[in-house]
Amino acid sequence: MKDSLTSLGLTFVHKSKDIGANGMTAVKYPKGLGAADILPKLAAKDIVCAGGLHKAIATEYFRIGHMGVTAVESERGDLERVVKGIKEVLEECGHKSG
Repeated sequence: MKDSLTSLGLTFVHKSKDIGANGMTAVKYPKGLGAADILPKLAAKDIVCAGGLHKAIATEYFRIGHMGVTAVESERGDLERVVKGIKEVLEECGHKSG
């Protein structure tokens, strides 16, 4: 997940992949975009991501959960669908990938 999102030019709350959670990714919004720009558009594609929780930076990032069947049953294609949806939404918002 993190590698795919990095290829879209996105960055993360964690400072290094080595210390980032395996079951959740906290993705920083690209410059000029926020929750209102991205989360409703993802929801319209049946992709549910959550806003940030950390009080000091809650408006700077969103969260993607990837655990359970989503992560271990790759034939479902859940993770690929989320990455594709994020890419489409970012493009709709004028963000250039990579």
